[in-house]
Amino acid sequence: MEYLVPIMSASFTTCSLFQYFGAKPLSSVVEIQIAATRRKYYTPDLLIQPKLGHLHFLEFRRAEPAVAEGYKETKACIEFI
Repeated sequence: MEYLVPIMSASFTTCSLFQYFGAKPLSSVVEIQIAATRRKYYTPDLLIQPKLGHLHFLEFRRAEPAVAEGYKETKACIEFI
């Protein structure tokens, strides 16, 4: 969902709802807390964490870079699998 937002002039630009209201939506913060709690009680044999901090969880259009980063991190941990 995109919204028109005035940027210090008469012209308008588009931005996502999350960009309009802030960098990290509350649901993202909650998801991080749930994942951290689960990791504390159920420790995995191997945890692969690709660096995806620049992506929001609803950015489905940017799935390709996320998959590429996951592939890269998996290949780096392949000897432990």
